[in-house]
Amino acid sequence: MNLLKKLSVLVLGTIALSCSSIKTTYDYDRAVDFVRYKTYGFTQEARAIPVNELVSKRVLSGIRKSMEGKGLRESDNPDLLVDLGIKTETKQQTTATSANFSGFYGRRWSVGTGFSSTQFNTTDYTEGTLVISLVDAATQALVWVGQGTSTVTEKTTQQHKLEAGIEKILKRFPPKK
Repeated sequence: MNLLKKLSVLVLGTIALSCSSIKTTYDYDRAVDFVRYKTYGFTQEARAIPVNELVSKRVLSGIRKSMEGKGLRESDNPDLLVDLGIKTETKQQTTATSANFSGFYGRRWSVGTGFSSTQFNTTDYTEGTLVISLVDAATQALVWVGQGTSTVTEKTTQQHKLEAGIEKILKRFPPKK
């Protein structure tokens, strides 16, 4: 494998690793006292998110695990409603790899020759965003929202990866005063 190919593989591998991490954001109503919420339940829309059944079960299971870890329990008459949104988008990433080849000859005076080569690689990838909205069941007001965005691969839809991503999205729920 020549130097140019080795550099291309290294650069693409580094980009693939850096894209696999999840980026999260959140926001909430600062006037709400989150201590009063003890139970949660899923909206009908959350139970019917537009993904395959395996991924849907994993997402709901990950949210249950995270919410129960925070002391909330699932209920048919909840204080909080969990609503979900999922969006996927195909994106492209272009990388450039350059290789310079030069030489010179002569003793006292140098004469240089050389050339450079740049190779461009474009790859398609799917970016997915999961939005978790928490709604006060009594007032129907949005009280907290968090989202996570990551590159979607077979590995990111595995149970432990989804749970880790959901845990990261819900990390700042409930917000601290």
